[in-house]
Amino acid sequence: MRPKKRLSVFLALLTLSLAASAAGGETEVLGPGSYWRWHVTMRPPLIEDGGETRPLKRAYVNYHHYGDRLESPPPPAGWEKPDFDDSEWPRGRGDWMRGVVCSRWSTFAICMRGKFAVASPAAAGKLKVSVAYRGGVRVLVNGQEVARENLPEGDLKPEAVARAYPAEAYIDAKGLPIPGSRAQKKLPADVKKDLASRAAKRARSLEVEIPAKALRSGVNVLAVEVRRANYHPSVAKWFSSAWIKKGSAWKTIDVAAVKLTAPGGGVTPNMSRAAGVQLWNHDVNDRV
Repeated sequence: MRPKKRLSVFLALLTLSLAASAAGGETEVLGPGSYWRWHVTMRPPLIEDGGETRPLKRAYVNYHHYGDRLESPPPPAGWEKPDFDDSEWPRGRGDWMRGVVCSRWSTFAICMRGKFAVASPAAAGKLKVSVAYRGGVRVLVNGQEVARENLPEGDLKPEAVARAYPAEAYIDAKGLPIPGSRAQKKLPADVKKDLASRAAKRARSLEVEIPAKALRSGVNVLAVEVRRANYHPSVAKWFSSAWIKKGSAWKTIDVAAVKLTAPGGGVTPNMSRAAGVQLWNHDVNDRV
C-alpha cells in the first residue's frame, strides 16, 4: 500500500473513531492502552476442597514453566491513596502488563494505579469504571473504595481470597476437565455449546459510577485490586498426561480490561503521551 493511501485510510479510521466517541457522548479516560503503575503479590496456589485448603502440588504444574512456588510481600499500606509514591513500581501499558503479571501460577493479587487530571469535578459528571476480570475485585478512587465484587466484606486482609468458582467452570457434564478450544473442534455442536456456557462462568465483570464528589481538582488516582480464587479439586487432572494436550488449565486471576470513561468535560484523558518535550530519568533495568 502506498504511503498516501495508508495515510488516507488511517485518517478515515480516525474520523470514524472520533465520530463514534462523540455519538456515544463519553470520553475514554483510562484504558488497556494507558500506562499504569502496578504491584503483584506472589503466593503458591491452593486447592479448596470442602472448606479446607491444600497446596496445588508441584507435580500438577511442572509442565508449565511459570513459577508456582514464588512468594512476595503485599503492597505497602496506603498504596491506594492519591499521594502514595509509586515511582518504584513497574510502569507499563495495561495490555502489556496483563501478559506479565497474570501468567504465573503464583500470582495472588494485582494492584494497579492509573492517573488522570480533572480541571473541574463539578463539570466532570459521573465517571464510569468497568473491569473485566477473574477472581475478585475492588475499585478505589483517590483512596476511597467505591465498589467490590466476589471479595469478603469489611477490612480486606492480606490473606483474603476471592469467592470460589463453581464446579461448572472447571468440569463438563461427565465430571471431566473442560478441554481447550482446539480439543473441542471435533465435538458435537450441542456439546461445544454446553462447554462454552461452562467456560463463560470464569469471566467476571464490574461496572460502577463514580460520583463527582469522589474526584478532586488536579491529579486523581484510580486504583484497582484483583485477588485470586482458590482452585477446585478437579485441577489435579489438568496435568495428567491425557489432559495436558487438551488445554484444560486456566488461572483464577486475571485483569482482562480496565476502562474509565467520562460523560462531561473537565477531565483529561490519559490515553497517549503528553504534548511537547518530556524529560525524566529511567531505570536501566526497565526496558523502554
